[in-house]
Amino acid sequence: MDISNINLPEELKQNLIDLSGNKEKQLEYIRDYRKNQIIDMVCRQTELSKEDAEYFLNKTNGDVVTAIRLYMNGETRETLNRKSVIEAVKQKSNRTVQHAKTINQQIYQELRHFMDRCSYQN
Repeated sequence: MDISNINLPEELKQNLIDLSGNKEKQLEYIRDYRKNQIIDMVCRQTELSKEDAEYFLNKTNGDVVTAIRLYMNGETRETLNRKSVIEAVKQKSNRTVQHAKTINQQIYQELRHFMDRCSYQN
């Protein structure tokens, strides 16, 4: 696998070059690197520790948006259960945005979604 032309961080490139003889280890390293990036993203968006962020991601099958939504809804590692995960996934799938035809429709559509979000939080 030639990685010289791929846009990757230098640290990642160097480690992949060091593992160049073993493709399986390269793929495993890339998976771990990506997993750590996702965990760091959840940590930046919330106040979760790395361990808790990984736990939330495992419970939501790696769905970042659902993991963050659960945290924002007040779930903790102790209170997180299957029912709350299913509820968060339903909330995510219920928000389908239909394409508006005119500028006026777009304005009212955005106002509706804003008001829906505000009423849900209260």
